[in-house]
Amino acid sequence: RPVTALEVDWATWQAMSCSVDRSIILWDLEMGEPITKFQEHPGTISCLSVDWLGRRMCSGAGPGDNCIRLWDFSDGYCDKEIEGHEGAVWACNADWAAAHRALAQQQGVGFDADD
Repeated sequence: RPVTALEVDWATWQAMSCSVDRSIILWDLEMGEPITKFQEHPGTISCLSVDWLGRRMCSGAGPGDNCIRLWDFSDGYCDKEIEGHEGAVWACNADWAAAHRALAQQQGVGFDADD
């Protein structure tokens, strides 16, 4: 089945791919083998955005689904499902650096007032 999106983290030699077969796969690029497979979307997964540092991702799907899912891929758990689109979600992009800053500020660590 065709792969619809791919993100690579060269620091860890891992990649995340999504496909029309309704799966997301975390890959070990050195071994060329899958590490984990995620299958929560009932529709074709068209996009993803990965936070390699925080081990999170968001994914969007098309026909039969039309929602966005937020994941903690360190444990394979789908944290949240966001519904509301009448059509397919074809693209997603997250500002993970801003998410890290907001979390640090919330926890009172590493926050620089000039940011």
